[in-house]
Amino acid sequence: MKKTAIILVLVVASMILFGCKPAEETGVGPEAEEEQVTQPGAPAEEYVEAEGMLSGLQCVGGNIQGRIKNVLNKEVGLGDIRVLFNGVVVDPATLRCDKSALKPGESTLCESIQGNRPIKGANAVSVVMDSETVKKTISC
Repeated sequence: MKKTAIILVLVVASMILFGCKPAEETGVGPEAEEEQVTQPGAPAEEYVEAEGMLSGLQCVGGNIQGRIKNVLNKEVGLGDIRVLFNGVVVDPATLRCDKSALKPGESTLCESIQGNRPIKGANAVSVVMDSETVKKTISC
């Protein structure tokens, strides 16, 4: 019962935080097609520059591979970085990244950025570090 309640709270919080709209079919190949970098609560014209926070998204052997970069001025562990795949929070243990802690400016390659979630058509990948968020869409 507690597990169900926790999962429900996480799903609802994700939907509120990132919206609840379906992925768009674009017909584009396995390249990431859009990047939005925003600070929650900021007007649309006040984008935060978090260049490279999420890069190199590729469809590889049934997984989505990508690079996550620490854009903060402090060291963070994978547990401090929130990754969402199609609006669902990914368990950091399922990301399969080559580093578990990142110093400022350092990046890690994650072989399964979707965790254990299935990949279908257009997929939204979001990375959240403190108040900075990047969202990209990739079609596989």
